[in-house]
Amino acid sequence: MMTLTTILATVTMYTARETCKDGLHSNCITASGEPPNSGMSAACPRRLKFGTIFFYEGRMFICLDRTAKKYDGRFDLYSGSFDEAIRFGKKENKEITILSL
Repeated sequence: MMTLTTILATVTMYTARETCKDGLHSNCITASGEPPNSGMSAACPRRLKFGTIFFYEGRMFICLDRTAKKYDGRFDLYSGSFDEAIRFGKKENKEITILSL
């Protein structure tokens, strides 16, 4: 049975530009073992399983990575652009809808 759960959470955006081998995002690997996909991948709270789908502002994301322990509870969207991540900033009390199967 599918269920949708809506929560309020902090949402940020990150990029791996500085840590990817040769600066290429295709060489990056998330905690799930998959490469990140700009505009679709996210680092999620540790309580969510890898592969969990969630929606933020009408867009679908997949939990492929983990946030640092000190940021557990937030959703960190992946972007291939450092400038986009900086512009996005930190958004608090945003609706996140989690799809549970």
